[in-house]
Amino acid sequence: KKTFFDILSKNFNKNKNIEFDISINSKKDFITLDCISHSIIETVKKDNYGIYNLGSESGIQIRQVLKYIFKSNEILKKVVINNNVILNQTLNTFKLRTEIGLRKKTFHQEVIKEIKRINFE
Repeated sequence: KKTFFDILSKNFNKNKNIEFDISINSKKDFITLDCISHSIIETVKKDNYGIYNLGSESGIQIRQVLKYIFKSNEILKKVVINNNVILNQTLNTFKLRTEIGLRKKTFHQEVIKEIKRINFE
């Protein structure tokens, strides 16, 4: 797999350091499978087909993702940054949220709960 979390896990378990090619202040936009399936079911029920952005819209800093997973700021001492470029990758989900009647933070809160359950150790 080449997902963010898979690469993070392999990197940490192999080297006990975590290497990034972007700044850990960069934001990533994640969404849970539960949120995706809920979104699909609700749009199909309403018979509204189209193109939608899927994400939490708010994004989470990589630094915060690491703190959630490792439950400590200590992990930040093991981060190796090969490039300080800050990339923020978030999606505007207004169309989808309006369509299925969700608050802006709903997907974001679900993502945080899911990330906190990850354990690499």
